[in-house]
Amino acid sequence: MNSVIVRANEYQFRVKERVRNSCVQSIMLLWCINGKGVVTVNRQNYNISPGQFLLLPWGHDVAYESDGKEPLFVAGIHYIPDLPLSVKLKFDESMPVSGIDVKFSKEISYLFTDVITGNKNESESIIQLVTYIVTTFQRGNMQEWLARQLGEIFEIELNYYLKFNKNRVSIPDRLQFILSYMTKHLNKTITMSDIANYADCSTSTLTRLFQKYLNKSPGQWLQEERLKQAAMLIATTILPFSEIGKRVGIDDQFYFSKIFKQHSGMTPTAYRRSNILMSNNI
Repeated sequence: MNSVIVRANEYQFRVKERVRNSCVQSIMLLWCINGKGVVTVNRQNYNISPGQFLLLPWGHDVAYESDGKEPLFVAGIHYIPDLPLSVKLKFDESMPVSGIDVKFSKEISYLFTDVITGNKNESESIIQLVTYIVTTFQRGNMQEWLARQLGEIFEIELNYYLKFNKNRVSIPDRLQFILSYMTKHLNKTITMSDIANYADCSTSTLTRLFQKYLNKSPGQWLQEERLKQAAMLIATTILPFSEIGKRVGIDDQFYFSKIFKQHSGMTPTAYRRSNILMSNNI
């Protein structure tokens, strides 16, 4: 289990108090319990009030400021999705949320590129979990095995939230970069290691990116794109199926026909025939 919660606490900002933290090396979920204020993340202002939460990306610069009428009371957890077991953790104020080894931050930096906003009504389970995590940390004497279990649970809950709120999450530039590479190499044999090396990340980070933003594995996405390209070639050309298979990186004609039928519900021959019939009826 490499996911871990490294810090969780509550804090009440005095009226007009302003606090800033730079380059925070964690993914943070910040929840407003009471009061109102402005949270500035990477120079972008977000008004926050009770029940609202912000998910802040890795390496964020954040400033908090309560409004001029009442204190701002917030809770937050700091989550690292891929921290090796070899890293020994301290669960107190001496545990940094900056200065963590760049081998981790380099890979994690593009798991979240934008601030994601939400509220309690949309995902009460996330707020309940955050409340439980904060309470557990406040008891003191946090054990690493428990912090890692809480990290795993939080990751599951977060992925569930993102899956059903896709309109809040845009595909980051890094993933677009990877998809472009894969699309240009549909006719070649591409392994997970090839893609990860090109993207300069680990295979686990690559898989996490695809699951988070596309809800599928890199292999599933690649096969779907190959079969979409194959369907277009079958419908619009008279190329032999063996040649089409090669053009989309599937050299074995029997295997190509088998997975094409699984994908489209028709054999390549039937698919071509159906498209010829449709074109004749236009």
